[in-house]
Amino acid sequence: MVTCPACAPSVFEWVIHLLPWATVDAYQLLDNTNLEICAANDRGEWLRVQGTANFDNTPEAQAAAFQVMPQLADLYNEETGHKLGIVYLDHLSARLFSMSGVVKDIMNY
Repeated sequence: MVTCPACAPSVFEWVIHLLPWATVDAYQLLDNTNLEICAANDRGEWLRVQGTANFDNTPEAQAAAFQVMPQLADLYNEETGHKLGIVYLDHLSARLFSMSGVVKDIMNY
């Protein structure tokens, strides 16, 4: 499992992007591109988003990431040696679950 507490969501060309650092751990997604993101709230509901991870390291995607979060440029540059790995999700499905057993399909590819 790849976890990325510092991932920042972004939208570029109408696609959800995650901005993890480009490390060996992040590139484990190349071996298994199925990705799931879960979140819960204080009402006992949780959201499960599933999709396929794809890397987008084009100059345009990098520029969009730096525009959304300019502080990233201080962390990811030639001087630091760190590279920004940008992952976008497709083939998405999203379901909202409640403690009462109700399941609501929000999005289904």
